[in-house]
Amino acid sequence: MQYGDDAMKDYIRRYGRKSNQRSLLTKMLTGDPGTGIEPLTDAEISVEVSNLIFAATDTTGNTITYALYELCCHPEWQKKLREEIRASGAMEAGFSYQSVQSLPILNGVFTETLRLHPAAPSALPRITTGNGCRIGDIDVPGGVINLYAFPFPVSAAGVRTDSLQTLVSMQPFTVQRDPKYFSDPDKFSPDRWVSNGEIEHGSPDVREMMIPWGRGPRTCIGKHMATMESKISLARMIADFEVQLAGEKTHDEMVMTDHFTLIPKGQRCGLIFSEV
Repeated sequence: MQYGDDAMKDYIRRYGRKSNQRSLLTKMLTGDPGTGIEPLTDAEISVEVSNLIFAATDTTGNTITYALYELCCHPEWQKKLREEIRASGAMEAGFSYQSVQSLPILNGVFTETLRLHPAAPSALPRITTGNGCRIGDIDVPGGVINLYAFPFPVSAAGVRTDSLQTLVSMQPFTVQRDPKYFSDPDKFSPDRWVSNGEIEHGSPDVREMMIPWGRGPRTCIGKHMATMESKISLARMIADFEVQLAGEKTHDEMVMTDHFTLIPKGQRCGLIFSEV
């Protein structure tokens, strides 16, 4: 929260509350006088900024970090990726997204990183309402909850008696390591996403089990931007640099911890970049 507040104040210090910056933050600060829409309060803006940083910056940054870490642990894949990028014409094209988006090995490295190290590894809960639904062989009851009832009606056990909804959730970390769908599930294997030199999307069952972005109408709205950022960043770095672990300590630093988003235990990743 403090980070979001600091970022908002830094923006105001740089550009003022009214500027020609074409950004969402400018709209929050100024509103729309032409239509009478009032600006948000500073407290509301700082919350939105912290949410956007949490969702858009940390998630993408951690994904790229774990991709680099895995490439250090599997130098054969780092070599294959560098050769693919240099042979593709992406460098000559200035690493435009069009030049890298369909590279099979790059896509395999990125997808396999998302499988093993999903940016949001924990439960992604959904509430069933209405008549409920059926998931596989399981009937999930529906219902509603009066979010605005106060004081809340509770039973003798302290349970809200107006709470009839059912929570359903799936963990990407668990689902994406199911050996029924992913052979040798704890192994970093980008080749599971490459077939005869082309991008392999997997069987329908495998695609159904890949949920790093969530699923349904509330899936991650930034997934296409995150994919673009990650692929371009990885391509630019691997094309020009050989990346190695700074030492064995890096393995301890990169142990995964769950803060809803994925965060390395050491909050850093010791790497050495050498120009090639």
